[in-house]
Amino acid sequence: MSMTFPARIEVEALLDDHPRYKGSIHEDSVAQRMGYRSALLPGAFVYTYAARLAVSAWGMDWVERGAISTRFRRPVFNGDLLTIAAQSAEPDGSHRLTVTNQLGEEVVTGTLGAPAHETPQADLIFQPHRDTREAIDAARMRPGTRFNTSERVLTADDLAASRRAMAETHPVFLQNDVAHPGCLVRLTMDDVLRSFILPMPPIFTAVETRHYCAVRPGDRVSTSAVATEVFESGGKHYFVSDEYLVLDGDRLAARHRRTNLFQIDPAPTEARATN
Repeated sequence: MSMTFPARIEVEALLDDHPRYKGSIHEDSVAQRMGYRSALLPGAFVYTYAARLAVSAWGMDWVERGAISTRFRRPVFNGDLLTIAAQSAEPDGSHRLTVTNQLGEEVVTGTLGAPAHETPQADLIFQPHRDTREAIDAARMRPGTRFNTSERVLTADDLAASRRAMAETHPVFLQNDVAHPGCLVRLTMDDVLRSFILPMPPIFTAVETRHYCAVRPGDRVSTSAVATEVFESGGKHYFVSDEYLVLDGDRLAARHRRTNLFQIDPAPTEARATN
């Protein structure tokens, strides 16, 4: 039975035990030494949780043709209890989205978009990953910078592993054996972030997504991605990347327009007073 709006669900934020998190802020012991209550969840997890309302409302139609935008306002920690809510439709047909934690803090805002038929125009350019990555910082990142990709064929095990990692159990994905939104955003994100050596582990702060078709086992996937905007705010440097997930070299599956914090300037040192 489909969900109607306004709607809300509760989700426990849980981090998987992948070795990639060892020694990072995504490990409880490390995060607690830094003063946090527990490990920080990667943005792809929270994005996946937020999308569950859309999947419950529109099912496979949304998986194939839906839209979502999310902006991350506060960190989400391992073990947080999240309330995900969407309001009645706005005049443009979208639904305002909010995610709050157990403390009543708003951690995500955004919108859910109903399924829509679109024929996007995209300049698809594929640059293979290189053996040696080039370092790039705020002084060198420019609009028009192209990112690299590795072509791969997805398997049923790949999709199942992604579902397990993000505790995605919605019947739509299990019954139709299709990739869930967090799996898709990670595919393009991993290609973009592997393209260069960045000044710091980047933080995923916002994403706008439009789906064009479902992704299934056996699909050959690659990424065509470009930096469309580079900006600075309060000593924090960001780039916006348009990331197209492409099937079999020419069929668009999804577009992720993602905002990435990738460099933070050192805090200015106050000059010492001298007598």
